[in-house]
Amino acid sequence: HNETAERLPGQVIEYETLPFNLLAGSLRKLQRSSRYRVIYARAWRLPDLPSHRAPAVRIRAGRRYTPDGGIAPFTPTVANTTDNVETFDDSLYEIDGRIKVSVSKFLDVDTDLVYRRYVTLPDATGTPVNEFRQFRLDEFRRMKSNTIDYLDHPMFGVVIGISKHQTGQEQEYDMPQPKSVTEINQ
Repeated sequence: HNETAERLPGQVIEYETLPFNLLAGSLRKLQRSSRYRVIYARAWRLPDLPSHRAPAVRIRAGRRYTPDGGIAPFTPTVANTTDNVETFDDSLYEIDGRIKVSVSKFLDVDTDLVYRRYVTLPDATGTPVNEFRQFRLDEFRRMKSNTIDYLDHPMFGVVIGISKHQTGQEQEYDMPQPKSVTEINQ
């Protein structure tokens, strides 16, 4: 992967979102803690596909920055009505990247996420200066179903849980309707 890339290419794929179950306890603990800030929390139903066919889920979440590192003003995503294609603003999102889950003997999780933020560093004279930085988490993890795992980076982390979707599970939950691409990326 190119460490200098500002944006990660890839299409945004719309998946059916689900209520949290496996990660609900972990999410509540993180939200109550003053040490952590949850930037993105979603659950999806993904197809059981091998790695060469499994699509990646695009993640764009959190604060939005302009290409020069400034804070981006809010501009809603606009649908292009001439060819029915969604277009996105050119902001750099605080979290941007992809997560791909595929099936082999185990469940394979391939993540490529960039976390962007300002950090305070000393300049040549020792004076603290705010600098806009990007940190990449590019990790492959093999998991078992119904387990929770933590992907760690010194600046951020990902808590991930995978469980098999049970047929008929839709009746147990008030199932949300599939979200539009615009809503998924807000």
